[in-house]
Amino acid sequence: MKTKVLFLTALLTATLPLTSHAWGKKKETQKKLPENAWSILIETNNSPKRFNKLERTQDIDKSDVPQIEQPTNPTVKQHKTAPEQFAIAHTFLSDADKARAEKDPIIAMWIYDKAIKSYANIQNEYPDWQPAVIKFHRNHCEYHLKELLKEANKGETTDVEAPKKKINLSKQKNNKALTKAKILMMENKNKEARDILIKALMDDPDSTRTRLMIGIVQCRLKQYNDASYLLETLIEEHPGNANAHVILATAYCGINRNKAAITQLKQALKTNSFHKEANLNMAKLLFKTNPDDTEAIAKYYIKAVELGSPRDKKLDAAILKRQK
Repeated sequence: MKTKVLFLTALLTATLPLTSHAWGKKKETQKKLPENAWSILIETNNSPKRFNKLERTQDIDKSDVPQIEQPTNPTVKQHKTAPEQFAIAHTFLSDADKARAEKDPIIAMWIYDKAIKSYANIQNEYPDWQPAVIKFHRNHCEYHLKELLKEANKGETTDVEAPKKKINLSKQKNNKALTKAKILMMENKNKEARDILIKALMDDPDSTRTRLMIGIVQCRLKQYNDASYLLETLIEEHPGNANAHVILATAYCGINRNKAAITQLKQALKTNSFHKEANLNMAKLLFKTNPDDTEAIAKYYIKAVELGSPRDKKLDAAILKRQK
């Protein structure tokens, strides 16, 4: 046990930078100790079960990701598309989060590093492919890896939850940043607001409010694909969040996915039938896609106005036409 702690302290100190390339690839044979620092840690643990778990994680991109064929010639590297690389990176991220939740810090740190490198590859090879989404997921991995490294270096019990005092200070800092971003958004300074929100997200990667505000800003900046990826991930984690469904519907409208947008608005209204924006947006979207369905348009529009939405001239005209 003492040997394991010494190994852990020495190796974590040496590998503290998040983007270090000191963590090499796994050797094909196990006769010699692999260069990878985490593999050395695992092997010194003398736990076959844990080492097998590590090997299964390394093979995720070969067995668990569907529709990615292996190259016929092992000496020729197959070039993966951006969505394929994103699927692999996201699998690493999910497995790392799971290991962290199961209080398995060594495995979690090793997989977080794999995820960070995968997202870095996407940024290098496809810099214009969903940059905000990639940055968001990479920040998530870097944040949790940094926290796990801090805990390990302190020699404390590995726990991702910080002390209550630290959490409160972090929330206060985050709230100030969100307030500043909201003011900038009111002044239509959306790029400046996005910069502040991304920094806030690095301090608190799990903040639902921050992620929702980034989604709104991305829609305002017409970065609809970035917004949709971000909000789809958020809805996977919080399917009952009506605001997320409404903002995702806006993003879908921006890329002409009107049917998908209607589905999201229906889901929002199923969660909260008194959601003002969901009712108004549903009325507007139906007026755009099916203007003859004045009964449905009127239903949602009248309810939105009753809930405090401003009147819309086009929708008012549609309602009057129906009454005639």
